[in-house]
Amino acid sequence: MSSSEDYHYLLPVSAAQVHQLMQSLDGGELSQSLDRGELPGSGALRLLLALAGEWNGLKLTDINADRRLRGERVHRSLVQGVLVLSAFAESEELSTTELAERVGMQRTTGWRFARTWTAMGVLEQTRKSHRYRLARTLR
Repeated sequence: MSSSEDYHYLLPVSAAQVHQLMQSLDGGELSQSLDRGELPGSGALRLLLALAGEWNGLKLTDINADRRLRGERVHRSLVQGVLVLSAFAESEELSTTELAERVGMQRTTGWRFARTWTAMGVLEQTRKSHRYRLARTLR
């Protein structure tokens, strides 16, 4: 028979629970360090939280601050594309100008990512306002 140290437990937690836990640790110091991008991998963690709608205002400069996401073996376009998707966790619909401002990139770059995600069926463009939103199958 093994000791309890040999067992690993996986507990499902939501992004909101992770964010709440981070804020409660060390009187909020961990969350503040994450805000400032001082922790290794903080850009990636913030990006995942933003995708889940638990981190507002994530910008390209925040991602660039994470050394691990700037390496030569990291595909920058993929990181930027996921950042674009994270903007839709906060809003129902966005114009290309709003999208670009929200994530801190050039308007034409934001438009290209929105068009690519639309072609892949992840985003859709409204007929009336020509704004982008998550595709119905993802909402």
